[in-house]
Amino acid sequence: MGYTVIMVDIQSWLERTQNQYWDMDGAYGAQCWDLWAKYCMDNYNLSLGDCITPTGYAEGNYTMFPTTSAVGRVFEKKDADYTPGMGDVVFWRFGSQNYPGSHVAIVWGGIQGNDIDVLTQNRRPPYINCCRS
Repeated sequence: MGYTVIMVDIQSWLERTQNQYWDMDGAYGAQCWDLWAKYCMDNYNLSLGDCITPTGYAEGNYTMFPTTSAVGRVFEKKDADYTPGMGDVVFWRFGSQNYPGSHVAIVWGGIQGNDIDVLTQNRRPPYINCCRS
């Protein structure tokens, strides 16, 4: 998803956020969804309730977009042919190669060939990862 609001300094947020655990809802430990919530709350003043996925899985925030009017004011849904840049949010749907149970991450470095550089979290602190797009 692209964003519609200008961010002040996404690079600094990414650097401050990596290598720390974020469990925003206090359930199931630090998951990818928690990093999405941290991003939305820190950068767009969204509430925890705005960030909750309606399906219980990360991909629900994409497939059921917009999940709240606040999310719809901040983000816009992009098609698969969109080239994401730093600060965009990417979702992997169920059955994807790298994340068959769905996933969400924040774009750090953008597209590199067939890969995308993202800040991601799942049972380990946020780290930069290069995943198949």
